[in-house]
Amino acid sequence: MMANNYSNKKPFRYRPDQFRHTAQFGKIVSKENPYSGAMISEFEPEFSLHYALVRTTLSMRYEALGTTWEGTKTIAVRHGKAKDATVVEIDGTQYKILDSSLDDDNYISYDLLTLQATKKGK
Repeated sequence: MMANNYSNKKPFRYRPDQFRHTAQFGKIVSKENPYSGAMISEFEPEFSLHYALVRTTLSMRYEALGTTWEGTKTIAVRHGKAKDATVVEIDGTQYKILDSSLDDDNYISYDLLTLQATKKGK
């Protein structure tokens, strides 16, 4: 009998100590500048999550050269709220979410988010 390839697939596993970083998740909102009356865009945090950095190999970085994926970073968060966010702020730098790889296959599942820097922080 031939074995099913999908049964051998192992889910991503992360140790609890890898989730030592914290990121703010939210959206960009337009607010009026009280001094000039001009509309400005600001990051409005909605919630924060702990995340683990996902390592990229050297070949993955070479493949990304010259594409929209160049200079991106990937993080892993527990499956849940992150699917609704559009912007992530890490250490004062804002990132847009380029890709979300959502995993809801089992009770311990992780979402992989590919981020691209949009605005440097303070």
